[in-house]
Amino acid sequence: MNKTILRSIILLLVANFLFILSISVYRNSFYVENQKSEVSVQGPGEWLLVDSYDSKTSSFQDFFHGKNAYSIMENTIAALKTTFQQDYHQVSTQDIAYVGNYVGETSCVNGEKDSVNQLISSQKITPLYSLQTSKTFYNQKGFKEMVQNGKSFCSNDFNVNGNDVIPIIIGSKYKKILSIGDVFTGKFLGEVDLKYKVIGILKDNAEITLRGEKIALNSYLITPALQISKVSKGLGSFNKTLLAVKCEGYLSYKDNSDLESKFRKLMKIREKTGFQYEIPVPEINYNELLYTNMNLALLLCLATFIILCYSFYTYTKYFIQKHHLVKMIIPYIGITLADIFILYMMSVGLNRKAMLVDNIRSAVIYSFVLFIGIILIQTYKTKKEGK
Repeated sequence: MNKTILRSIILLLVANFLFILSISVYRNSFYVENQKSEVSVQGPGEWLLVDSYDSKTSSFQDFFHGKNAYSIMENTIAALKTTFQQDYHQVSTQDIAYVGNYVGETSCVNGEKDSVNQLISSQKITPLYSLQTSKTFYNQKGFKEMVQNGKSFCSNDFNVNGNDVIPIIIGSKYKKILSIGDVFTGKFLGEVDLKYKVIGILKDNAEITLRGEKIALNSYLITPALQISKVSKGLGSFNKTLLAVKCEGYLSYKDNSDLESKFRKLMKIREKTGFQYEIPVPEINYNELLYTNMNLALLLCLATFIILCYSFYTYTKYFIQKHHLVKMIIPYIGITLADIFILYMMSVGLNRKAMLVDNIRSAVIYSFVLFIGIILIQTYKTKKEGK
């Protein structure tokens, strides 16, 4: 076989493969960027961040005790703050377990009657309804206006960690057992005993709306969301648990379109950090070969289009001059089938067979139309030169 023809066939094989692949990348990226979620909301609200680690074969604990869990969660929280800014809220409703003899109202206890003054490791423990809030959430929900006695949280209060005495605002049902200035011990996240100081008392009718539901705060203890302590002082495992809690905060959204946008951003955070969020959209693996930025995908298409045009030109030139049209088309069909087979085997490895079928079909059509176009141009050029 003529060396020139052999080189052009090899070049066409590679260029055709890259072109089909680039079209697939572009179409898949377009699909990812424009896909719709399975959730429809009306108006503004909050979306609870939930992980997807629990399954029949694994659990969150398997991830949590992994060697990279701490850094993954730390990077995830940093990404959430950077990406969503004021719309990301480190809010949780983890109980504060009152340490000591609890004589308050049982309606404040998160549990049955036998939950009151449980004796655990020689301590009397009572789990109380509590809410930990970030500064943004605290301001957006108007907590300051709900404080009847004492004072509200200031900016510095939201910088406290487990080593500090933590300021706390109590619901009105606690007035019988706690007063402004009182300090008590509470076990948080089931791990460490923390000190809390009462700085304010809420109005009797204080309430907030969270995820469309009203929460009466008269039986709640309100604290700032704790920061991670840089100096552990025995808080190593506590800090790690606290990180896990922070990963499951809330995202504020304005409407359905805004929530869709946030889902797509959250998917990118999942791909970047490795923290497995549950996102109600068709599952896309951002690590796969067929996803990239839309603009980058478009540039890839244009670059491979130019290479393919040159490949077609060198490939068809010889055959048209020799009037071997059939001999030209048959190898090209073989080249295309070889490229499709390679892509299909790649899709099997990526476990994305169904997703690739439509992309490959379209890319082959584009490639074949371009091939026919080059043939027509070459034929016209050859006839013109023959005259």
